[in-house]
Amino acid sequence: ERWPILGAVVDPEYFAGKTWEEDIQYMKTWITNRLAWIDAQFVPAPLVTQAPSVPTPTNAISFSAPTGQVYFTVDGTDPRLTNGSVSSAATAYQSPVAVKRPAKIVARARSANGWSSPVAVHMPE
Repeated sequence: ERWPILGAVVDPEYFAGKTWEEDIQYMKTWITNRLAWIDAQFVPAPLVTQAPSVPTPTNAISFSAPTGQVYFTVDGTDPRLTNGSVSSAATAYQSPVAVKRPAKIVARARSANGWSSPVAVHMPE
């Protein structure tokens, strides 16, 4: 018999499939659920878009984030300091922002769980 432990509980195994396919399906489901849980531990990054309510020549941008407050800079620096606090160069997003070109905008969302990854937008002249 090639797989003598199929159908037998082998500690600390929580699931014992009767076939190889059942074991594979169990692992696929477990991995999918585990990755979803891991992703939920991080603050989602903000979305940066051109502000639709402001005419294009003004180079206005807007931010949105499903959780937390968005902070951004227009000088390319990180809105989050290495100690986790807000940089003095950062601005809390309230409404669409007119940006003078050239600029490098860096934005992050901040919530009780921490900071999102940074999102950078390069706006050439």
